[in-house]
Amino acid sequence: MAQMGKALNRCAGHRSNHEAWQDFAIMSASELAAPLGLDGPLRDDTERIRHKYDSDELEAMSEMLGCTISALESNPRQDYLGAAYMELGIGNKKDGQFFTPYAVCEAMAGEVITAEGCESAISDHGYVTLNDPACGGGATLIAGANRLRELGVDQHHAWFEAQDLNLETACMCYVQLSLLGCAGVVIVGDTLGMERRRVLHLPMNVISPWWTARALRGVVPC
Repeated sequence: MAQMGKALNRCAGHRSNHEAWQDFAIMSASELAAPLGLDGPLRDDTERIRHKYDSDELEAMSEMLGCTISALESNPRQDYLGAAYMELGIGNKKDGQFFTPYAVCEAMAGEVITAEGCESAISDHGYVTLNDPACGGGATLIAGANRLRELGVDQHHAWFEAQDLNLETACMCYVQLSLLGCAGVVIVGDTLGMERRRVLHLPMNVISPWWTARALRGVVPC
């Protein structure tokens, strides 16, 4: 986490750490989506952000993404960005931005997601759907993904749908679910108001032949 903090300080410069983190989250999500042409909903934001930072600051953002990739490769059983968000003091108390600890999410996933439930969903629909209407950095869905792996549920049998009112945290979730190889969508908007300001499709939707085939048949959930 120390390396992440140093890179954030380099990136921030004269800005607040919160502003720099917000831009890092959006840029990182866009970078992961762009090679597959999925970055359309973030393209305008990305161009605006690029013009705000010099080359060294943008390099620091890339270093932060590298830290995230390395952390999740070494230990996928964690909400790395959510933990960094809280540990580095980026959270906004006024807006109630506090992330649920991963251990709590893991315990909930263990109780809610069962082998019998997964078998039933796959038998009826061909896949299991995991939904979080207030996803934050994605801890609940990350725990769900790890629980499915414990139960032997393949990635092509799991669809993840995340939603958050805040673009910054939705992008944090997008980055982590992308790196963990999950298929699905991250939606920016008010869940209670059934609002969908942006829908970000995860890279696995295109990479996976199973989800591509479902999309061609028109049976993808979103």
